[in-house]
Amino acid sequence: MTEKIIIKDIKEEIWKIREFNDELEVIKDKIIKFYEIQQNLGDSTKKLWISDIKECYYSIISVWELIWGYNGEKDYLESSKQYFYRTQSFCSQSKSELNTFKTEEATDLLSHLNITFDKCFKAYREILNILIPQKVTIKPIKKVIKVSNTEYQILCSICGELAVCFKIGKALFNNEKSLIYAGITHKSSLKKELSTELFNLLEQENFSTIHAFIKKYHVYEGLDAYCPECNDIYCWEHYNPVEEFDDGFYDCTYGTCPKGHRRIIDD
Repeated sequence: MTEKIIIKDIKEEIWKIREFNDELEVIKDKIIKFYEIQQNLGDSTKKLWISDIKECYYSIISVWELIWGYNGEKDYLESSKQYFYRTQSFCSQSKSELNTFKTEEATDLLSHLNITFDKCFKAYREILNILIPQKVTIKPIKKVIKVSNTEYQILCSICGELAVCFKIGKALFNNEKSLIYAGITHKSSLKKELSTELFNLLEQENFSTIHAFIKKYHVYEGLDAYCPECNDIYCWEHYNPVEEFDDGFYDCTYGTCPKGHRRIIDD
């Protein structure tokens, strides 16, 4: 079966899942109306929370538009996948905000949002699994790649994709060179003077010591792509990061490795 035939067939399925968009729009509008009548909710907070539930809905619409317009372009698939996983974050934030109201109406809305979003998310995931070719998982022979004397990359132990990058360069809003750390949850910088010690650890491919190094000099959570129980590295997709919110504010991100080990990877 050619790609054109596959695309033609999947178009019918993509068109059908509009009903999930409609269901999500209904609950989105109900939540907005609920916020609008809350007299104890400040105007700025009200606008912010209404914006968040709208983001949850419109991010799903963006995914639909991208996959509906897909005709074989890889960029469309990559963008749709990124939007798709971001919807989880938007929805989690909206759920957290709605959960601050301890009323029967809020509880019903929260339940409705959970059910509706889960159905929507499942439908889109099935479509994307068909559209996106399954990667052949080839475990990298060497997990740390020395790109140059000033840049090292750590690869995912499952698929060999880039998980973490350390390099000497200019950080955002800083003209001086520093040691830039780009993990699976965030990008930040450390003192350039630390690069010699870190690069030596990277040469040894000792992930536990690299993790300890990041815990000591940067953040308590350590290397965000690292699973201490596996003593291995996972990319964003294989560490399955999920953001947690508390009263609408970002709390932390949990990562769960393919073996089920779960820990806070960003706080």
